[in-house]
Amino acid sequence: MMTTQQKPLNGSYRFELGFSLIEMMVSIAIGLMIVAALVGVLVSNSASTKTNDRTAELQNNGRYALDHLRRELRHADYRGYTWQAPNASTLTITNECLETGALAGSFVNNISQGIWGANDTNPYAANCLSSGYRQGDVLVIRRVADAALVSPTTLTNGEIYFRSTFVKGELFQAGAGAIATTGAPNNTDGSSFGEPLADFLVHEYVYYIGNDDNDATTPALRRLTLSGGTMRDEMVVSGIEQMQVQFGLTPIGSGTTQFYNANQITSAASWEDVSCVRIWLLARNTRQETSYINSTSYPLGDAVYGPLNDNFRRQPFTTVVQLRNFHTATPPVTAATTGRYPINSGVDPANMTWDDTNSAVAGQGRYIVELMSSNNVLVGSSVTIGGPLSYACNRVNTFRISARGASARGAAKLIQSYYSVLSTC
Repeated sequence: MMTTQQKPLNGSYRFELGFSLIEMMVSIAIGLMIVAALVGVLVSNSASTKTNDRTAELQNNGRYALDHLRRELRHADYRGYTWQAPNASTLTITNECLETGALAGSFVNNISQGIWGANDTNPYAANCLSSGYRQGDVLVIRRVADAALVSPTTLTNGEIYFRSTFVKGELFQAGAGAIATTGAPNNTDGSSFGEPLADFLVHEYVYYIGNDDNDATTPALRRLTLSGGTMRDEMVVSGIEQMQVQFGLTPIGSGTTQFYNANQITSAASWEDVSCVRIWLLARNTRQETSYINSTSYPLGDAVYGPLNDNFRRQPFTTVVQLRNFHTATPPVTAATTGRYPINSGVDPANMTWDDTNSAVAGQGRYIVELMSSNNVLVGSSVTIGGPLSYACNRVNTFRISARGASARGAAKLIQSYYSVLSTC
């Protein structure tokens, strides 16, 4: 520190203290170093906060999309009280989703097909999805609403509903002032539907990867939904860039589920046998991060997505969803059989139907018994299961018993069991 002397007018001296130029420069340099360190900490914290925010955005969007699809798939193929194939219907809607060559009404009336898909292609490019499709698989889900509507509930004019009982079900379009469970439809033979009777709003969805409503450069999970007699487009969640879907089939007697791409399932009966669905979603940030390069490849089902070498963070999500309401294709029941119902009811299983008076509750149609294999051979095929063939005496036949009912809260329940019965001479 520099010391100076000054001589005042009265002749006495006093000393004054101060900083030299070098000391000032050292102090300023130290101060700048401290400020620079603080700025560096602030910048690092800010970058970390943005990275955490982007990660949270990825996780929130991906989890929401996956949870949404999981809920819808668990409801897929739900048809209220009706388990048997619905009556044929001839409804028409506008902006219907039709594959090339498909007839008008074939999409909306196909309520018995609860699940369907297209592999890395847009099957509806000529009509309901003529624009907006980006990439990935297309997933179709059909079901009815959870809530059963009964009189005197007023139905919404123009909406598609499903009238349901244990015996049958049928689609219809509500007119102005329509009241639930009032008027047509009836069974194809002109008889009434029976009891219990309720109407359910029909939900039909087409899920695909498109663009965000507010930013066409941002991908989003979207869907076309049946509403008011037309297919309307809506965004489900932003930031979903890719969707891949595979469908699980469990052949009777195999006990093993095999997954297939949509283009590998070629028949309507096979689509009815889909018991579970595996989904892959790829979430992407809505904003780029200039200091980050994404060079990762993402295996998604039968596709590998990337590397894209851009500045977007991504995160894959996957799950397997068991379908609770899938209606497996029923093998034909052979009229000639010597097997008997295991509880010794004396009723020929081949002659029991939903309306059989020998049901647990007469006239209610609470269960049905189907012949699945005869002499260890699957009905309708030549596939041998369960052991060697035998002659007419002492052969084993397998039956499937499907029990249908409603819980105390009104929810439809289905229980299936398999029984092997030894037929003697």
